[in-house]
Amino acid sequence: PAQYEDGLFNVLCTLRPALHLFPNVVRFTWSKLEVDIPNLVVSILSMLGERLTTLAIYGSDRNEVFPACLSIVEDRFPRLRQLSLIGPINRFLPRPGPQTISALHRMARNNPPLESFECNCVPLTQDTIVHLLKLEHLQRLSLRLPKLDTWTDSRCMPSTSSLTHLKIRCDASTYIGFGGAFSLPHVTTLELDLIGSVSGLPSVRELFKTIRQQFSPLNFRRLSICSRREHVREQGTVFQPQDIQPLLEFSEMENLSLSLGCLHRLDDPMFLNIAKAFPQLRVLHIVPSIFSSLPSVTALAYLAAYAHNLHDLG
Repeated sequence: PAQYEDGLFNVLCTLRPALHLFPNVVRFTWSKLEVDIPNLVVSILSMLGERLTTLAIYGSDRNEVFPACLSIVEDRFPRLRQLSLIGPINRFLPRPGPQTISALHRMARNNPPLESFECNCVPLTQDTIVHLLKLEHLQRLSLRLPKLDTWTDSRCMPSTSSLTHLKIRCDASTYIGFGGAFSLPHVTTLELDLIGSVSGLPSVRELFKTIRQQFSPLNFRRLSICSRREHVREQGTVFQPQDIQPLLEFSEMENLSLSLGCLHRLDDPMFLNIAKAFPQLRVLHIVPSIFSSLPSVTALAYLAAYAHNLHDLG
């Protein structure tokens, strides 16, 4: 086999941007950023051609290479449609530096033709979020919200938005602030990845009320709420049957999955109301971490009578 001098890679890197070693690559994934040799991923990105459409970088940006990566993205990849910057879910994330925050804001402000953008490893600023929500072609957005005392009301969003799928990582109170500031009537799907649980809220109804206010009953179809809290106490917020009421206005609901990380007090009439309100329901998952009361088998009879499309129940 052919052999190469150890310094060849560094020489090749110095030739950018004239040299594209991989001009036909359309998808590139870097899976171990936190154990990466500093700036190695940046060097490799510089060797890719302009046909790249999908870029995913996994890991914690401890070496602050995101600004350089984003600079290359803007300069070299005009066909890029999917960009993912994905950090570890259950680990402490280092506080992002000002250069990273500035680079993300600059990218969003320059209106890239992205169709999908995912960034759960860096809390984005409100201005950056506003620019992302206004991107003409963006259909899927996954982001980590910053903890803010107040959110500026930004309810006047473009009526021609293409955004349909929204995934958010934050705590429950932060989402309520965000949901009160942004109206997103075109979104059909919300995945809410809660840091902690809803136990700090006055009621679960407050969370559901915010979701109802943020999205349109005409378009909203899929809701998933997942709490990653491992230990749930009996004290604090309780999920009660009447709390579900604001969600029942989403008459086109197809998928409903709730794992709230709090005490549950459920009954049969709640499932009757769900079955009647959601005739198109296909997926129903309600996972009580701890409970003081649960529905009987009568709840199953209600679902059988009214939710004829149901095919996934848990």
